[in-house]
Amino acid sequence: MRFVVLTLLVVALGGCATPRPWPDARDSRVQLDAILAEWREMREAGLSCQDSERHDNVVVDCGRLRDGLERVSLEFPRDPELQFASAVLAYETGEREQAQFYLDMTLSRDPGHVEAAVLRSRIALEEGNAPFAERLLDRTIEVRPEAPGLREARAAVGYALRDWEEARRSLDVAARLGAPEWRVEYHRGLIAEGEGDLSAAKTHYGHAAAARPDWTPPRARIRGIEAERP
Repeated sequence: MRFVVLTLLVVALGGCATPRPWPDARDSRVQLDAILAEWREMREAGLSCQDSERHDNVVVDCGRLRDGLERVSLEFPRDPELQFASAVLAYETGEREQAQFYLDMTLSRDPGHVEAAVLRSRIALEEGNAPFAERLLDRTIEVRPEAPGLREARAAVGYALRDWEEARRSLDVAARLGAPEWRVEYHRGLIAEGEGDLSAAKTHYGHAAAARPDWTPPRARIRGIEAERP
């Protein structure tokens, strides 16, 4: 079971419109802005580099974007958005160490970069390093206490550590800060299920399904609970 901790990147975790030529400009900043604009469109399309090359007539060309970012990276080594975009593309194409490198660079220049902290904490959890994720998120929360995504990611750390009280507390704060109801309720269901309270888990999953009817995981978890019960 896994928290949906990359929701800022959903954080987190892109697609892109049909590629268009980037400006042939002597000004590298113009080229960088054009590449990043296409990357932002990619994120907003709801796909990722892990998707097929085509989806609903949308072309996903992460290699092209990565080549473009690398081409301008030497001239803008301190641009946090460039570093973060490079990190996401590296993560989605399975280059985890490279993703960590870019994320660490991003956070060193912008300690309050919410999306970078969320993705870096997710990688740490996937590697079984929950204490690192905990320290990172606690530091970032000090800088950006108003960011609900950080609280959701912190709840994921509590879940990984089986610290149910901390996980619930972080989710409560995330909800007050505006985190989507469907995600908060689903995560509350995971916590209740982890504690063995299957009745409460079903209730939370039901709320998540009602808040976002097109999302299937809550119903799948309800079916799993019902199948396990005599």
